[in-house]
Amino acid sequence: MVEVEQAVAEREATGVEAAAEKVRPGDVDNAVTLDSAMRWVRRRVKLVHASLCILVGLLPGLFAGFEPTVTEFRSHLGVEVVLPHLRGMVAGHLRFLPPPLGFGPRPKPRRNKSRRYQHQKGPDPPLVPR
Repeated sequence: MVEVEQAVAEREATGVEAAAEKVRPGDVDNAVTLDSAMRWVRRRVKLVHASLCILVGLLPGLFAGFEPTVTEFRSHLGVEVVLPHLRGMVAGHLRFLPPPLGFGPRPKPRRNKSRRYQHQKGPDPPLVPR
């Protein structure tokens, strides 16, 4: 969980590519490429930010007006590692929160219905004789 938080905080500070290079350096045989490391960072950022958004709604008295970022939560709570601290604060709700903070389901991806393939209207093409 600390590695995930470190990746998200690094992404918030420097960007995806710099975070991927720092947090997920390639192996000796270059098994981890920059693209795969960037995908790894993006997935973790998405999950952590989804959890933090839920926490802002779950505890509005404590987190109202705060951006759902690791950096802002760290400064507000005065801790260096925020995810384990938050896990202790919302222990009763962990089954509803997405990983890596909780044990609930991952957020479902949004599917854009307009991206589905729809063929053009019109008559069928003429048959080709054999």
